Amino acid sequence: MPLPVRHTLSSTIALAALAFAAVVAPAGAQTARDLTPQQNQVFESAQPKPSSLAILTLLDRANATYGLGEVVRLAVKSNEDAFVTVLNIGPTGRVTRLFPNAFQTDNRIKAGETLEIPSSASGTQIKVSGPVGAELIKVIATSRPMTVIAESHFAGGAGVFRSLEGGVEALNRDLAVAVANPPPETRIAVANQIIKTVASAPPQVFGGGVFVVPTPTSGAVLPVVGAPGATFPLLLATDKRSYKVGERLTIAVTPLRPCHLSVYSADQAGKVRLLFPSAAMPTAAVNGLQTVMISGGPAPQNVVATGPGAETLTAICTSEPRPVALIAKSASDYLSAEDKAGFDRDLAVVPTRPAETTGFAQAVVTIEP
Repeated sequence: MPLPVRHTLSSTIALAALAFAAVVAPAGAQTARDLTPQQNQVFESAQPKPSSLAILTLLDRANATYGLGEVVRLAVKSNEDAFVTVLNIGPTGRVTRLFPNAFQTDNRIKAGETLEIPSSASGTQIKVSGPVGAELIKVIATSRPMTVIAESHFAGGAGVFRSLEGGVEALNRDLAVAVANPPPETRIAVANQIIKTVASAPPQVFGGGVFVVPTPTSGAVLPVVGAPGATFPLLLATDKRSYKVGERLTIAVTPLRPCHLSVYSADQAGKVRLLFPSAAMPTAAVNGLQTVMISGGPAPQNVVATGPGAETLTAICTSEPRPVALIAKSASDYLSAEDKAGFDRDLAVVPTRPAETTGFAQAVVTIEP
């Protein structure tokens, strides 16, 4: 075990040096009401013009809530190649740059890459310490290299992360200048992630090495399988890996860009159900960074486990609408032979489609008697 790295991000989050497995998750369940006035200033700052570039924050906790002593696992994901700056703003107004850092000096991120911060190679963790409250993570992504905050504005030191001299006031000034005067043809995207810290958080039910997707209405934790390295990232989730026959599944899908979504379920015998779009959810077009609950939570329909055996969930999202829109009358109905043939053709051609036009993800769950 490496020697401890002691560095305080704020009065709430501190570092400890322990190795950990990468477990990351899209999250965003907290609101600006949890922030202090200083944090709110940063939350509202840096509003770039809309563009094709999108950046997504990821956590290992669907409700973005952590108890004292717990480790916060953070990552980001971009839909395009980008250059990323990640900042932590504590309740006292202290600003710390989490990325780039002493171990991750190159701030480039590839489209669809899940960038863990800090990296496991650094031997560090972000660990919650008192007092409890809220932390604001602000992520700035640019399509071309640009100076978001000058290096000379950060304090020196031998730690993993560096603090911004001048705190929130200096940060808001730097962000306003950067966003208002980007280099020519440079796209900018900004994401805010609020992390709430409490004395004791409810125990989590998922195992290590899985993704989770946010479900703000229920706070459920969802394992996810995605297409690794895809330039059109698509996250597909269930609330657990095995179900009993007749049990309701919780299914969520999150694309990183606007697209036309279809979600299918195939049982071990090869019978296929179309889960989305359906009569209860007839609109196939979804927004980028929108989490669509296919079943469970606030979804207007329920998908029930059939089986027993393995059941494969498949999500396909295309930048252009399908030539023929197929809408299921019910998420319980199996496709006809003709419609299933169309689904099989879709699966066959997905690998040949341009990566920037098609998102694809699959998850396999076990159905027990």
